Amino acid sequence: MIDLNAENVEHAKKALAGIKGGAEKALSRSLNKAVKGIRTDAVRSAREEYVAKAKDIRSTIRLSSSKPNTLRVSAVSRGQRIDLYKFKIRKQNAKQKRPVMVQVKNDGTMKPLFRAFVATMKSGHTSIFERVGKKQLPIVALTGPAAPTMIGSEAVRTSIEENALRRFEKELDHQIIYLMEGGR
Repeated sequence: MIDLNAENVEHAKKALAGIKGGAEKALSRSLNKAVKGIRTDAVRSAREEYVAKAKDIRSTIRLSSSKPNTLRVSAVSRGQRIDLYKFKIRKQNAKQKRPVMVQVKNDGTMKPLFRAFVATMKSGHTSIFERVGKKQLPIVALTGPAAPTMIGSEAVRTSIEENALRRFEKELDHQIIYLMEGGR
């Protein structure tokens, strides 16, 4: 969470006292830059630990941007568990009787799923499935962790917040200089 402390606000107000709405504009632009960086950092840190595609993680993150009159931003990750088929897999080989192999974490090895199989449904959805019981019983799609779970660990959050604060302060200084030199 990026907190606008009084020190940053006062610094912007003093520097941009002669420009109408300058401090609010600089703070708003800096917050927007920082929140975009939060998404980048979250995707990058999740991919360091998990073998997931960046688009599957990025698509769960929603950003709200700031305006000069409302200095509030948010980055929220919401989503379902990601299909195991979207991680690193090795399909089964019927001739050699090899099981489906899946790797979810970067530091792990490929794990065999002995009762699982890869299939494409009539709708075109391809996934890794497993029977609930015996041959006639229904099948269920196997899933891995959700993107919010991947980026929600304490170490990842701390890293993201530190980078966001650093990015915010750097961008605030840049915006102050830009507006003082006659920028819009």
